Amino acid sequence: MSRAERNVSPAPSADTISNPRSEYSSAHFDVYLLRWSWSFIALFFVVIGFAKNTWQLAAVCSLVLAFSGAHPTIQAITAASVNSIQTGEAIAGLEMVGAIGRFASPLVFGAVQAKVIITMPLVLWMSMAAVTIAGIALTFFIRDDDRYIPTAADLVSNGNEEDRSH
Repeated sequence: MSRAERNVSPAPSADTISNPRSEYSSAHFDVYLLRWSWSFIALFFVVIGFAKNTWQLAAVCSLVLAFSGAHPTIQAITAASVNSIQTGEAIAGLEMVGAIGRFASPLVFGAVQAKVIITMPLVLWMSMAAVTIAGIALTFFIRDDDRYIPTAADLVSNGNEEDRSH
């Protein structure tokens, strides 16, 4: 093989990291990170249910904090799904839904806890794990086609809008 043949750059489709169609592309990393983070959190919810003393509970809660990368990952997925101009609105909508969830969660799980804490304390943690597993299942509906990829027309229209504003 000649030196010129070895220095030929690969075709764009051969670059698995930057090619969003590749199963190994960086476009999948945030979705995989979200799934793994939620998987470990669901597992730790189950383990918290079986904790027998405060040291075990503190250790497992520390692990929950160590694997709590879900929130920034969801923000990254949301930001990558829209035009860069609409990123702020998308993340604001995500935070609004999160605030509603943080408000409603104690109401729902508080009612569950009030009913079963004495007789079946595991039910609270198992139900929280079940909700987390349902969230994991929802991540399988995230496709690469959901990712916003600017087209040449978008780039041209953005340039024209800047020219008209001057």
